[in-house]
Amino acid sequence: MKNSFAVAIDGPAGSGKSSVARALSERFNFIHFDSGACYRAVAFYFLSKGIKDIQRIEQADLSSLIQLEYLKGSLYLNGKKLGEEIRTPDVSRFTSDISTKKTVRDFVTASIRDMIRGHNVIMEGRDIGSVVLPDADLKVYLTATPRERAKRRLKEWQENGEQIELKEVIKEIERRDQQDSNRSLAPLKPAENAILLDTTSLSFHEVVEEISSLILKKKGDSGYYKEG
Repeated sequence: MKNSFAVAIDGPAGSGKSSVARALSERFNFIHFDSGACYRAVAFYFLSKGIKDIQRIEQADLSSLIQLEYLKGSLYLNGKKLGEEIRTPDVSRFTSDISTKKTVRDFVTASIRDMIRGHNVIMEGRDIGSVVLPDADLKVYLTATPRERAKRRLKEWQENGEQIELKEVIKEIERRDQQDSNRSLAPLKPAENAILLDTTSLSFHEVVEEISSLILKKKGDSGYYKEG
């Protein structure tokens, strides 16, 4: 028997990972962990220091500069709670650039594993099932067409006051897909034993219900138990 349970939700930008993972974590009372936020936090840190030199970042001792903590459902960067400031288009673009670097990926992966150790967790990202949590109890890979994902991302940005055209968001989504899928280090792809779920024509509720059913089945099969 085991007393912790991990769900890995991977997929490209705009596939609905964040909102779905958040809803599932509330339903099952699991920690919702957005691994992408950790990469965004690193990107935000360097942008806030005016540093955009990728080579300089690769050579930096990140553990001496950056401390990531997960406290009461929020991510903290060097003691400061992070919010929407890490989700701007500028941070998104720079995150895409630095997240391909081994130094950054190793630092973030180690930080994540340390933050979630011993917890029931639903984690989202791009290489959770294949790299970060290869032993996750359930692995799901969400996807949707580039246009549908761009529409979702556009809505998020508009709600945060960003003014941008749909065609520009589609271009950014396709650029991110190309970069993430073709990087040499941890390329974006479904984990070998992940369940693929195309959300293009599914409602948010339908996606949540589908994955909820998978979690319930896996919890029964895995020998998971919850103390208390």
